[in-house]
Amino acid sequence: MVAQWGESSTVQEGVGKTITSLRRLDLVAGGGRIPISPMTALSATSLGAAWLIHAAMLTRQVQALDVHEAAEAPELFWVVGMKPSFDDPLLELHSSAATALAR
Repeated sequence: MVAQWGESSTVQEGVGKTITSLRRLDLVAGGGRIPISPMTALSATSLGAAWLIHAAMLTRQVQALDVHEAAEAPELFWVVGMKPSFDDPLLELHSSAATALAR
């Protein structure tokens, strides 16, 4: 985050609060002077996976996102089981022989 937005006090505070939140949820270990490492990932239901893919699309400001790419998204390192539900009204899932695309 600091590399992208600079070393302002606002960014530093945001990074610290984000790491603290992830640590309290047992999603990461470390912080401060100790290197940060991921812990056990959480499982996502199919509806939760659809919501997370939609959130990643909004954050990235894209119209579509490959479902397999979303499962490997660095911002979603803390979740496994990214198999989205076809019932989510915010996603249109399209599939072909090679890819599955969320729009």
